[in-house]
Amino acid sequence: MAPTNPSLATIVEQTFPLLNSTGLYVGRSPCEPTYNCIAFAVGDTKHWWWPGSSAPDWWPPDLKRDGSIAAFEEMFAFLGYVPCRDERHENGFEKVALFADGNKPTHAARQEIDSGLWLSKLGELYDIAHNNLRDLECRVFGRVVGTFQRDTSQLSPTHVQLVYAHQDRTELARIRTPHGPPG
Repeated sequence: MAPTNPSLATIVEQTFPLLNSTGLYVGRSPCEPTYNCIAFAVGDTKHWWWPGSSAPDWWPPDLKRDGSIAAFEEMFAFLGYVPCRDERHENGFEKVALFADGNKPTHAARQEIDSGLWLSKLGELYDIAHNNLRDLECRVFGRVVGTFQRDTSQLSPTHVQLVYAHQDRTELARIRTPHGPPG
């Protein structure tokens, strides 16, 4: 018998007590194991972003791969994000948030530019929209440890383009940021 995917309601009830208590969330996609929350937060729905050293993990080249909060901060900076004070919606800025359990990163979410809703990918499962970023703070994700923003007026109309080339089992990346492709 093939395994079945748990329902969104079951996941929320079991994992996110704050989200469960407010009920202010909506599923936005079916289960998809190809990409994770980190990839989703930076706009990539084709790859699994993690600073590991083996497939299927993908990470921008030449950045820290030690799984630390600093590695994720470096990755966001590479994509043109700078630290910001809070998660409030601000016109003209795209925001992302990093969650960690202690010093171990666990989750990232992004804020929808137009509505201000937070968007999160729940592991290999669903993408959801939720009003309050902190409703995902829990024993699994830990707490928000950083919020980052970038000026949307500096972005190309295609947002962040991720172009992957495969050569001898090595993934190379060209990432278009507000400052152009990296060297």
